[in-house]
Amino acid sequence: MARARRQRGARRRPVRPGRACTRDRRLAAVRARGRRDRVCAARPGLRGARRRPRGRLAGVGERRVLIGTPVLELETPVLVVDLDALEHNIGVIARHYCGESGEAEKAIRLRPHGKNHKAPEILAMQVAAGGTVGGVCAAKVSEAEVFVEAGAGNVLIANQVVDPAKIRRLVALAGRVETTVAVDSDVQVALLARGAASSGAALGVVIEVDTMM
Repeated sequence: MARARRQRGARRRPVRPGRACTRDRRLAAVRARGRRDRVCAARPGLRGARRRPRGRLAGVGERRVLIGTPVLELETPVLVVDLDALEHNIGVIARHYCGESGEAEKAIRLRPHGKNHKAPEILAMQVAAGGTVGGVCAAKVSEAEVFVEAGAGNVLIANQVVDPAKIRRLVALAGRVETTVAVDSDVQVALLARGAASSGAALGVVIEVDTMM
């Protein structure tokens, strides 16, 4: 069907200066809405939400001593430790490795893993109770540095260290306390040997074996 032609001489609706026609405005609105939808899909939850003003939150960085505070007076959320239960559990482990007499009766010693509690104070309690190697197992170099700074006598890093900057930090630890790191390739051994030789530090290694478990 042929479209009806506009009659000759018919008046056209005037378009205001600086304003697009209705069809063009609708298309522009659809395109703009599509752009907003893509932005909000990439950053969910931002549509119509006000951004929190930048700056430090109240209380951040402040260290408060809460030991001895009644439980009902604590502001939640807060991490609490039952000292009676903690001391009981540490005592059970110590007696298992040292015996009831508290003397070394077994060749096996416990090396507490720092990631269990991430607290040098608790590690000190474990070492004082007996039955340990007097040191700690850490998952990475930064954790080992914290425990050594707090007084750990020796440290084992259970994961592989290959980054040159972290090897330098590892060798620096070896210059302070007995330090051992896990290895799983000859390439890593060569990197560690080169780093230790440059500073004259002795760095221990344990070989990690994949048992397919």
